[in-house]
Amino acid sequence: MKYSNTARVLSFVFHLILVLAFGVLGFYFGFFVVPEYFDATIRPNFINDVIAGYPLDLVIELAVLGLSIFTISLYGLVNGIKSLLNPSDDKPVVKSFVAFIGDGYVASIFFAACAFLYFDPIANKNMAFAIVMCVLLMIILLIATNIPMYHLFEGKETSQELMGLSFSAAVGFGYIALMNVLALVSSLVVMSRSSYSYDFNFNMQLIAAAVSAAVVAGLMLASGLIIKKKGVADKKGVALSGYLASGAFFALGAGLLSTGIMELIWRSYPCHLVSYDFAFTGFGYGVMCLVIGSLAIIGSVVFVVVTYQDSQKKTVKA
Repeated sequence: MKYSNTARVLSFVFHLILVLAFGVLGFYFGFFVVPEYFDATIRPNFINDVIAGYPLDLVIELAVLGLSIFTISLYGLVNGIKSLLNPSDDKPVVKSFVAFIGDGYVASIFFAACAFLYFDPIANKNMAFAIVMCVLLMIILLIATNIPMYHLFEGKETSQELMGLSFSAAVGFGYIALMNVLALVSSLVVMSRSSYSYDFNFNMQLIAAAVSAAVVAGLMLASGLIIKKKGVADKKGVALSGYLASGAFFALGAGLLSTGIMELIWRSYPCHLVSYDFAFTGFGYGVMCLVIGSLAIIGSVVFVVVTYQDSQKKTVKA
């Protein structure tokens, strides 16, 4: 037995804390704030004036952060319980640790999104400080996540690692799709009672985000399932998983590009997702959507090429 009882207990306790804390955050924002965001008669029953002042994208981001870490940590908690019930089996402990890695990546992506996309609503008249702090937190989380991951899988098969990252991405983007759908339904219901001129513009941004996120989630889920079935020893399976991950990057880039283009084309109309009261707040959001979307598409092409080259390499026998 490699892992001590202390590691098993700590894994259980920390996952329990994450499940409770982020569960409250995710369910509150995801199912009480986002669906009622547009209804001024219902919203005050659930949120205060400070939260009501935040834009929809930031509210969705908080909901996705909470629900994603809740789901991943719930998986880790279950495996933590299994590790305590069966002290001679190390597999549940590894799975529980992998859940921590997934949590770290989800949190780091949250701060990356705050720094590079949603800096307008968090700036509070000090954009440089907000961006620097978010980048710093992102780097700290990545370091804190990657060092344990390296030691956990050093010299070992990496199937659990790749599966964990793929499934974590699928969970996160799945919740992004769900939250945008809930926001879209609420938007359609509320806007059907009025004659706002920005109905089409705003709803198209929600649809683009929901569709692209759903595609990314589906591709990453399929990628993880292939690794789970084939393992990293199967070169064809690994290559197929890599192509699916490349497709996920491409879908993410396409979604960001479409959102950025709509944002810039319709800038004369109040359709800005990261604004207050749907007022255009500047070119930052739209331009960064184009930049990050372009980088994601370029990265997907590079990933395809690298995956193809790796799949063509012959295994050298000692």
